[in-house]
Amino acid sequence: MSAEPDSVDEKTPLSSVSPNISNIDSSLSPRMALTVLSICYTLSTLSAVTLCLGSSFLPLVATSLGVGTQALSYVYSASPFMTALASPCTGVLCARWGYMPILLFGGFMLAFSTFFFGCIPSLATGAVEVFTLFLVARGLQGVFVACLYSAMLTWLSQSFPSEVGRVVGQFETFQGVGSAFGSPIGATLYTVGGFICPFAVEAVLLLLAMGTLSALLYTRYIPAHRPIPKPEKGEPKAGNLRSILTPHVLAPCFATFIASVPFTGLGPLVPLVYSQRFDFSVLMISAAFASVSTSYAISGLLMGRLSDRVGPHKLIPVGLIFGGIALCLIGYPHPVVSVLAYILLSVSCAAVFVPVVPAVLTALPASSASLGVGTGESAYYAGEVVGPIAGESLAVFFGFQTGISLLGLGLITCGLGYALFSCQVVDHHRKRVAISPLPP
Repeated sequence: MSAEPDSVDEKTPLSSVSPNISNIDSSLSPRMALTVLSICYTLSTLSAVTLCLGSSFLPLVATSLGVGTQALSYVYSASPFMTALASPCTGVLCARWGYMPILLFGGFMLAFSTFFFGCIPSLATGAVEVFTLFLVARGLQGVFVACLYSAMLTWLSQSFPSEVGRVVGQFETFQGVGSAFGSPIGATLYTVGGFICPFAVEAVLLLLAMGTLSALLYTRYIPAHRPIPKPEKGEPKAGNLRSILTPHVLAPCFATFIASVPFTGLGPLVPLVYSQRFDFSVLMISAAFASVSTSYAISGLLMGRLSDRVGPHKLIPVGLIFGGIALCLIGYPHPVVSVLAYILLSVSCAAVFVPVVPAVLTALPASSASLGVGTGESAYYAGEVVGPIAGESLAVFFGFQTGISLLGLGLITCGLGYALFSCQVVDHHRKRVAISPLPP
């Protein structure tokens, strides 16, 4: 027996519609749920630390080995570029092989590639060789990070289908913590033991985390995987790329890309602007960046709960609009206003990034959930690749204040367009609720 469409309450909230993965058995005991969360959040923090370890000393070492600043920018871009390329592929592999093999492979290989990165100055003999090995190692790290993120987000979404927003928000928070502490940890270890020390220590920590996960799997304390339901009649096969070519998947992914461009593109520009315009010292610039990272980490928790409560498609346009307003204010010639606007941008971007996974999962069949997760991750890292290039180009052609204001107007326009789109999404999901079978 099913309800008729015209019998549905017009006030049915979008948040009452669970993601399609809710038909997966997710009856976890409290101890098992804590174990899953602890593993995923630990690996999320470690992977973020890994990518930020060398940010404070790598330019100095690379320059001393003959690698120019332009070449070094390619090394920095290699990781997000390869993560953007690999994330849809790792999503397909998670859908077809299960998330646990991909998680194990990504974690162990990230540890080995991190240690290899630390050995490069002692292995290479010339500037070209150093640059090539740095580029390859950084690119491999990006691929293995894609494996980790796709597998962990799939694991979390299947284990907590009714709280996807909350767990993704916490996942983003631990990522933010890792990013904030990665650079000072790396600088401290570099001072103590040289270039290889921070990467060797990080590799050991990753191996310990992955060894613990392997032991839990071997003793069957946690299941090797959670079975993914087979596609229903008329649905594409698991991991079929056609399943993501719908507006309800592409729209939130595009919102992620459009928000990550200014969020990551400001990184190289803000220190120069704050130093030249406001006469900020290095310590003051570091404090500004720390406040931005902390705000993003904390707001991830709030945005996750809001996503579950009001619905992800309602939260995304709000983040885009306020992010655009923040961009227009960052160039304001007053240090307090500029820093507060930068903090507002981080909070607004959290309102876009965190709800993307719940929004995508709502639109996809359970068999393609991991592909949707990978696509969302790919959209963010594609913006991370484009962001620095777009930010620098706009600053050169229009000046810093005008350039980022143009980005802000673009974000506001996209937010208004997404708000109109979200009205159609609400209507779409109300119809889906109307034709769904009533519980016995």
